[in-house]
Amino acid sequence: MRASGEFDTPFLRAELDRAITMARRDSAPGLDGVEYKMLRLLPDSGREKVRPISLSSCVGKLMERLINERLMWWAENEDKFSKSQSGFRRGKSCADNLARITADIRASICSNEYTLAAFLDVSAAYDCVNYWIMMDKLVALQCPVNIARFISKWLYCRRGLCAELPEGVKAVEFADDIGLYVSGISRRKNRELLERAVNVIAERLMLIGLALEPKKTVLVEFSRSGYVDRNLFINIQGTKVYNSGEAKFLGIWLDSGLTFHRQTQEIRGKSLVRSVIDYGIFVYFPRDASYTLKLERAQFMGIRTALGYRNSTPNNVIVAEAKVSRSLRDRAFMLESNFINKAMVYNQNGLCQKLQRAFDCESYARFLLPTYRFSLLSEVWRSSLKRRDWLGPSRR
Repeated sequence: MRASGEFDTPFLRAELDRAITMARRDSAPGLDGVEYKMLRLLPDSGREKVRPISLSSCVGKLMERLINERLMWWAENEDKFSKSQSGFRRGKSCADNLARITADIRASICSNEYTLAAFLDVSAAYDCVNYWIMMDKLVALQCPVNIARFISKWLYCRRGLCAELPEGVKAVEFADDIGLYVSGISRRKNRELLERAVNVIAERLMLIGLALEPKKTVLVEFSRSGYVDRNLFINIQGTKVYNSGEAKFLGIWLDSGLTFHRQTQEIRGKSLVRSVIDYGIFVYFPRDASYTLKLERAQFMGIRTALGYRNSTPNNVIVAEAKVSRSLRDRAFMLESNFINKAMVYNQNGLCQKLQRAFDCESYARFLLPTYRFSLLSEVWRSSLKRRDWLGPSRR
């Protein structure tokens, strides 16, 4: 039989899509139970973040919730979590880590220091957990016997990945999203400390059957000028990671000058949904009035679309009819006040001290340069200080 060249090549995705489109939606499935509607949902090629759905029984899922509630209470009560870990814990969220790292960066910028940060990517963190290593860790943590028997893929190490890092290196964690950063006047010392810390993390990941992906690790140097030195790099297990100038951490774009211009541009296209704007707004709220106006215009466009008004309808009429806050800044101020009230009560991982230091450094910068504009984080912190005594002593 003679080969037919192009007709023997693998089918293209376009051919598959055409065949699926031509199929009848209500056609009965065969013995395998696969319907055409399921084939229409096949992901595009190159998408590696799609995870399968586990069709566990409802009784099994109920048991998992019972175990999870008891395990979380035990781990919190016995202080088994790393203090820098905020992932899926009660009273903690992405906002804690974002506020912590931006406060430290803002303080270093106002002090004419440099902050070098590495945002790490753990390869298949949930898929590559070694079962036997996980069980050994649970035994070492003295996990209750019956709970340890039930658990198959739950790992929290007492030592923590980010424990005992080189002095001066700080860490923020949310599940498998890890950020390491160091601040100081000496750029050379910052690079050496951060490089050593990242390689320590890589070695500890190998011990528990996981691996760091150097090619997906992002390096950013923050400074007052916002200058991006493309020759700056750190060596991670033989791979050079160069300074990229910006990184997306926990859904927020952090640029070298901490201006959040990239974040503002990203949000403009999605700002018809209010929750998208609200997420982290007190962290990235721009100090530049022109970028603030861009966000507010996008908000007014969303309200105008929802209410069906013409483009010529004045903004004050739209705001009055929609019964929303006139200024996006007021909304961000309110969200930040709520966040700081919670921080003052719990003071998790010294967050209040970091916010106070950022405010002190910005106050000194304002003293040296009267035209300096405070970040929203520091403005709200200043207005919240008088409420600190009302909220009572911190628990930690």
